[in-house]
Amino acid sequence: MMSVTSTVQTIEFSPQSLGLTVDWVLQGQGMDAQRVRQRRPALVELAEQVLAEGLPLLWPRAALKTLAVKEIRHQQILLEEQIVLSGPAVMEHLIPAQQVTVMAFTIGPAIEERVFQLESEDKVRAFAWDGLANAAVDALGGMVYHAIEERFLPAGWQLSLVLSPGMAGWSVEDGQPQVAQILDLSPIGVEFTPEWVMLPRKSSTALVGAGENMLDKSKLPCDYCTMQGVCRYRGQLAHGSYASSG
Repeated sequence: MMSVTSTVQTIEFSPQSLGLTVDWVLQGQGMDAQRVRQRRPALVELAEQVLAEGLPLLWPRAALKTLAVKEIRHQQILLEEQIVLSGPAVMEHLIPAQQVTVMAFTIGPAIEERVFQLESEDKVRAFAWDGLANAAVDALGGMVYHAIEERFLPAGWQLSLVLSPGMAGWSVEDGQPQVAQILDLSPIGVEFTPEWVMLPRKSSTALVGAGENMLDKSKLPCDYCTMQGVCRYRGQLAHGSYASSG
């Protein structure tokens, strides 16, 4: 069996490693990049400016912790350190897992602060900066996933679908406390409010199972999102590529 590292690991990424493009900034605003390029060149120019100005302000980093699965019982997954995971989505996707990695990642507060400053004076520009932040968080999530995946590839293990608090079957109210009992977020400058909102807001938590016989990952996180059917970002950003990787 693969060895488990039960300590928290932090990883810092360079902003350039996220591979962000102008199209990603446009998509982060819920726009069809190709259509905008044809019809709204001013928005493309704005996205270019925001990307150039905002890239140095990103501080992408992540915290990870991997725990061995000890037992499955009573609709719960028991991990080492007496950690308990529960919820319909957790049980559906993690039952075959031999290990579970919990992750948190953030791009830092600077872009969020810039959006707040601009909201009262230039909403269009603020929206563009928010698009950059959305794209950056999504790209960072993909990089963290692939960093985890590379750990298990030599053993021939596969990863499960990425599970994030707030998806159908694992609510924020259920998921975030489970993450908080496992992962100390202070090394990456993130904290939870009493309502389990993450600060900075452009941050995310998730977990992924690893094992020799994981379930089919043909579905994407969007298929389990409570916003499916109304979300303007569905299928546009990077999470589809990393969640179905393997």
